[in-house]
Amino acid sequence: MPAVRPSARTVPDPVLLDCVDALGWRGVVIDRMRLYGQVVTVVAAVDRPAHQQRVHQGWGPVLDRVTLASWDRIPELWPQVPPRAVRLVGALGRYRTWRQGMSGAGRLRGFCATAFLTDREPDDQALLTALWHGVGVLTRTACGGVQVRQHGLDGPAPKARYGALLRWAEEAVYRRLLVDDVLDGPDGG
Repeated sequence: MPAVRPSARTVPDPVLLDCVDALGWRGVVIDRMRLYGQVVTVVAAVDRPAHQQRVHQGWGPVLDRVTLASWDRIPELWPQVPPRAVRLVGALGRYRTWRQGMSGAGRLRGFCATAFLTDREPDDQALLTALWHGVGVLTRTACGGVQVRQHGLDGPAPKARYGALLRWAEEAVYRRLLVDDVLDGPDGG
């Protein structure tokens, strides 16, 4: 299986695909995904058995935040909650400045690994701030490629807790994979 597979209906920015490859993130790439007000490129790992179980049981993506919050807070519901079909691997944004990158992609740090590509060369303050928050920083090279200036942390922030906010993001990505015909099943092809 290739490390990076673009989603079927959208053709991701080739530079961002190079960034995903340089970061070593593996999964399905969904370009121009809106999550909590940020438009980012998302890399997601699909749990095929969980997806098949959801298809068999008729569970499409669940985006109702009240339902997701009840799943998170009411243990009696846990046996009936559908399995997670996707896991967020990383979120990457392209920004003019490092401050925009930290404000954009960096705000998703509690969900998964994050990084940003900046058009301007980051200074020491930018790299230190990104390092402190565990966010990766990439720049363009003179020959048109990308360079990882600093790797971020893998996975979500160390003190992040799995809950309704992350589950909503996963369900939104799951829906997008179905709509883009990457997966078949409820609400998909």
